[in-house]
Amino acid sequence: WLRKQKIQLKPFLNSIVERFSRLFLDKVISFKFSPDEELVMNADPDRMSQIIVNLLSNALKATEKGGNIWMKTGKQDSGVFIEIGDTGHGIKQEDLPFIFERFYKVSEGGLGIGLAIAKELADAHGGKIEAKSVYGKGSTFTVFIPL
Repeated sequence: WLRKQKIQLKPFLNSIVERFSRLFLDKVISFKFSPDEELVMNADPDRMSQIIVNLLSNALKATEKGGNIWMKTGKQDSGVFIEIGDTGHGIKQEDLPFIFERFYKVSEGGLGIGLAIAKELADAHGGKIEAKSVYGKGSTFTVFIPL
């Protein structure tokens, strides 16, 4: 069900970021995008877009007015990574192992399926998604897709 193709990562992510720029402005959130200029990914653009939109939406919900959200890309081992981080409320350590399970919800908000879908889509690409978080300080999600 994946329709993989070569994706120039910087323009692909820029088009997603542009859809969020108004939301960042409205919430007075500083957004920094640090793309690796030349990266190409072999992936399904619709499915990758779903992952990125989900992670940016979550970061936006978690981050208070005046906070920061960032996205960067790079190469790691035999693949490409996209990292999205925020200075939001973070995730408690006891919740972290379960956040990619369907219907697992941390306190308020959400249906508990967005991260599960993001994980399934990353897995379908032969990749993975990881989360690091410090409660009260923010979270960082990294999506790895093999070359």
